[in-house]
Amino acid sequence: MKQSPKKPKRMHHRHKRNKCKNVATFSAEHARTYINVDVQGHKLRFQLDTGADITLISRHTWKKLGFPALEPYATPVKTADGSPMKIDGRFHTEFSVKDRTNGEQHHGNGYCYVTESTNLLGLEWCTQLPAYQELQEKYHCRMVKDSEAIRNSLVADLMKQYAEVFKSELGLCRKAKAKLFLKENAIPVFKKETTSSFRLHS
Repeated sequence: MKQSPKKPKRMHHRHKRNKCKNVATFSAEHARTYINVDVQGHKLRFQLDTGADITLISRHTWKKLGFPALEPYATPVKTADGSPMKIDGRFHTEFSVKDRTNGEQHHGNGYCYVTESTNLLGLEWCTQLPAYQELQEKYHCRMVKDSEAIRNSLVADLMKQYAEVFKSELGLCRKAKAKLFLKENAIPVFKKETTSSFRLHS
């Protein structure tokens, strides 16, 4: 009696998928930055997010602070993926952050927005921290210098490639010179170019 050939074993990808998912989750969590912030005498843990314009706290944290009075906030707030976020209200408060390198306490103030379940330190509060200001000044200035260098290099290449265009003398029209005089208090108005046929007589 002939034995049927054994079927090749199937690769089980579920374990690999779960492993990849766990690695991705760990990497994302490891990349996040958290800061301890003192708000109204309570030490709170915020996730640092310079992509968020406002600072958020959860309802649980709001209760922990003693239910500070909220003022209504009707402006729509959206998450990173564009979906709407419900805001219960906002309150103005002072906060402080301890510098771990020298032990100094840095103070600031701003609005805190109450939402369902997020403690997020946004840009409004971040910009008041000296460390962020130093980082912004250092790299923003570098970006400006880099853009100026790129622009100057581009202009130099264009002037070299199209030398005739950049000459200060008259171009192909050598029969007449024209001067433009602007009226006083003239207001610039954009007008689309028009084509017209004409000829010059010598």
